[in-house]
Amino acid sequence: MLRSEEVKERLLREIAALAVGTRLPNRNALAERMGVARTTLERAIAEIIAMGYLQARDGSGTYVAAPPPSAENWSAQIPQHAP
Repeated sequence: MLRSEEVKERLLREIAALAVGTRLPNRNALAERMGVARTTLERAIAEIIAMGYLQARDGSGTYVAAPPPSAENWSAQIPQHAP
């Protein structure tokens, strides 16, 4: 699995627990916290934006978009990988 796919799955799980309109940390801080390159994070975020779960607002940040996935339904949609 590509690193950006792993990051995307992790982010999807995290945003499932957030309220609509919640602003994500800035991308530099988020990449550092996740231990990945910013470009890897940006690829994952772009895919999630395309899925409709995040919204980028120029000059403002990235926000959880409506409707967010529910934690119960979302875990069934994300492939689970063995460690």
